[in-house]
Amino acid sequence: MCYMLHDSCYKKGGYTLIELLVSIGIFSIIVTIAVGGFVRALNTQKQATSLMAVNTNVASTIELMAREIRTSTNFSSLSPEILNFVNAKGESVSYALVGEAIEKDGSKITDDNVSVKYLNFQLFNIVDYPSRINVSLGVSPKERGVEFGIINIQTTISSRNL
Repeated sequence: MCYMLHDSCYKKGGYTLIELLVSIGIFSIIVTIAVGGFVRALNTQKQATSLMAVNTNVASTIELMAREIRTSTNFSSLSPEILNFVNAKGESVSYALVGEAIEKDGSKITDDNVSVKYLNFQLFNIVDYPSRINVSLGVSPKERGVEFGIINIQTTISSRNL
C-alpha cells in the first residue's frame, strides 16, 4: 500500500469525466433512435389494425346488401345515396347513407369505427335482362390518431330475377 501522494500510487482503472460524458451521449443517441423506431412500429400497427377492421366491416356490409339485392325486384332510387326495392319475402327494403353510416330501413349496419364518406347506387334496368346495381362507396377509419385517405370500393350486383 501506498501512503504518500505521488503518481505511482494512483490506480489507472477508473473512467475520466470526459469518457463518462461521451458514453452517456452515445447511449442517449442509441436509446432515442430505438424509441423512435418503436413508436413508429406502434403507429404502423395501429393503422394496420384500423384498416383491417374497416375492411372487414365494409366487406360484410357489401355482402349483406348483395345477398339481399340478388333475390329482389322493383328497384328504384330517389337519389344516388338511397336504394329501394322489394326483397324475396315481399318486404320493402331501403339502403341509404345517413351521416357517415349505411343504414338498412333506419338501422345502422356499419360499425362505429367506419366513416362512410360517400355511397352511390347506380341502377341499370335493361329490358329482357336482369337489373344491375352498381354500388360505389368511399370509407376511412374513424379511429383517432389514424390518418388515412379514403378507400374507394366499387362492385356491381345483378338481380337473379328477370
